[in-house]
Amino acid sequence: MPKYFRAVAMATVSVAAMTAAGLTPQAHADDGSKKCESDGICYLVVGPSDTAVRNWLLNDVCPRDGATCEIQTDGVEDGYAPAVSLADAASGFSVLNNCGSETAEQRVTWAYRSSTSTSVEIGGGASVGIEGLFQASIETKYGTRVEDTKEVGETDVLKAPPGKQSWFELKPAVKTYTGTLKIDTGVDTYFEIPGIKASFPSPDHGSILTVREAPAQCATGAAVNPKQLKGVDEGTEVSSRTVGSS
Repeated sequence: MPKYFRAVAMATVSVAAMTAAGLTPQAHADDGSKKCESDGICYLVVGPSDTAVRNWLLNDVCPRDGATCEIQTDGVEDGYAPAVSLADAASGFSVLNNCGSETAEQRVTWAYRSSTSTSVEIGGGASVGIEGLFQASIETKYGTRVEDTKEVGETDVLKAPPGKQSWFELKPAVKTYTGTLKIDTGVDTYFEIPGIKASFPSPDHGSILTVREAPAQCATGAAVNPKQLKGVDEGTEVSSRTVGSS
């Protein structure tokens, strides 16, 4: 016999507040946002605008004893995280500012560790443990284990022409997985949150290292700080190459 939603069976956590706001599970079930599968279980689909319900499920329901939350991974895409400016791991050097008449050079030893700490996207909500659910799903579907962090780094020679300042920036390589979170509350009530994305450091394709240039800070009497971090996307791209590929 099919299992349908029973609002009265929901745990008492946050239900009163949800009811007052018109966000009860039954109210959502009545609007037709149900998805029934071949095993007879019907999932209440939580839409992108249902922030209160989504956060309640992630932060209050999933951690409860008796509840089961799992992610079904739908696909994966190679890409890059937003660019970051790099500093020398040893000296804190970041910008080579050249006010001279000849090209300046600086050996820069840099390192960057990327992670998944802020990469899980579920509309306006996220909860601790989602990364782990994604990792388990990816391992089941693709037979591979994704890591939380990856470090890439090397020693390079940075050059700045006369009247220019130069710096390195990095676009960390990531694999972005999409999936659907399925929630069994343990009381014959089921939810589905589609469109979840998580970006993990890529184990097999390289990051992009870029050299950027801008006019040097050479005004008479100006306090030039050679360790000043330039903003991402400032200046002009001079060159780029792949680093850290396996």
